[in-house]
Amino acid sequence: MGSHDVMGVLTLDAYSREEWKAYFDAVALIPKPHTARRRASAMAKLCPYADVAAAGLATVKAAIKAAEDMAGPKDRAKWH
Repeated sequence: MGSHDVMGVLTLDAYSREEWKAYFDAVALIPKPHTARRRASAMAKLCPYADVAAAGLATVKAAIKAAEDMAGPKDRAKWH
């Protein structure tokens, strides 16, 4: 469990699929959309499980969309 330092190179394949899923779920809770999107994209590139990375990015994208929908439009003319 955790990462390994092999000859000075950090490898992230030591994390389980569940740990990667939990990471993306936690990133989806970040209230700043730009930060959440940036962190999820960066870690998706490092994730050794392509399906988990794709699902994690979709989860973050859906969370950002839901937060935007709850906030409503910024243009007050579109409120009604």
